[in-house]
Amino acid sequence: MIYREAMDAASGRKRNKNMSVRAKFVVNQIERSQNGGYRENGQYDSSLKTEVSTIKLLPVSGGSEENKKFFAWTPTGEIQLGTINPEAAKQFELGKAYYVDFTPADVVEVAV
Repeated sequence: MIYREAMDAASGRKRNKNMSVRAKFVVNQIERSQNGGYRENGQYDSSLKTEVSTIKLLPVSGGSEENKKFFAWTPTGEIQLGTINPEAAKQFELGKAYYVDFTPADVVEVAV
C-alpha cells in the first residue's frame, strides 16, 4: 500500500488529518457457487437457489514500475468479496488490476 501521508511528506504536500491508503490489487480468482436464499419475510430457505460470486484479489507484485512501488508497501494481503448481484460481479475481470482506497468512514455505529 502506498501511504498517502508518507508520500505527501516526501513531496511537501499537505492533506487533512484523515489518513487514506491506496492499494493496488489484481483479481486472481473468481468463483461462482449456489447457496440458499432469504425469503421476503427474512427467513433463510436452503431450497432457494441464489448464485454467489466470490472475487479474490491479491496485491500487485511486478510488471510495471508503479506495481513495484505498491508492492514495496504491501507485499502481502488478500481481499475477498462476495456478491449476489450479477452486475457487480461483472465489474471484475480475472487478471485485471484495481485501485483500492481505504478512507475512514464517519459512522456512529458499525454493525458486524
